[in-house]
Amino acid sequence: MMNILVASASAKTGCAVVEILSAQGTVKIKALVRNPSSNTAKSIAALPNVSLVVGDFNDVQSIKDALHGVDRATLLGKNHSTTERLITLCNEIMKLAFIAAATEAGVEAVVRISTYGALIGLNSTGVTGVYAKAHARIEQYIEDHDSKQLAGSAAEAKATGHISMPVADNTSTFAMIDPRDVAGAAVAILVQPTEKLQQFLSLRQVQVHRPERKSF
Repeated sequence: MMNILVASASAKTGCAVVEILSAQGTVKIKALVRNPSSNTAKSIAALPNVSLVVGDFNDVQSIKDALHGVDRATLLGKNHSTTERLITLCNEIMKLAFIAAATEAGVEAVVRISTYGALIGLNSTGVTGVYAKAHARIEQYIEDHDSKQLAGSAAEAKATGHISMPVADNTSTFAMIDPRDVAGAAVAILVQPTEKLQQFLSLRQVQVHRPERKSF
């Protein structure tokens, strides 16, 4: 039975990934959490084929230990305001460390879930957002190191290279999506047989959209 590590398993999308994988009953799930005593951690620990693994992105060794014996993994991290420059940078570094550790551990593939599209380059004209740049750097790292990763995006990223982000003006509209649908898309990729998985890996990025555009 395949072993899948779900990083940030107690986060909303991560928890949904664990629940869907458990319900399918075809894989073993290692749920990475920082606090095993939290209500969410206890809830997912009670699910079939789920075992909790305690770890922290700040502790590289704990991540390496969590990745031991893992076939595939999914990665998502907490989102921060673009004004929190230092926190955003640290979050970026921790994700890069996870990807490097997964590659070192021989993990076949990592599905990285992003709540914002990052179809931009590091030198894209007019792009100054720290959060967007962080995503671009992570994806550039993946490309440079030829890691077998798949960047998943849950938001609308325009073909022009600009990124739509929510604003509270009640006039702009966005194609929002339920985190459970994002989790479902990630799971669908994670459990593919190797030959099918390679087709997704060759795409490098898959966008998940909701058809209706809503205002805030």
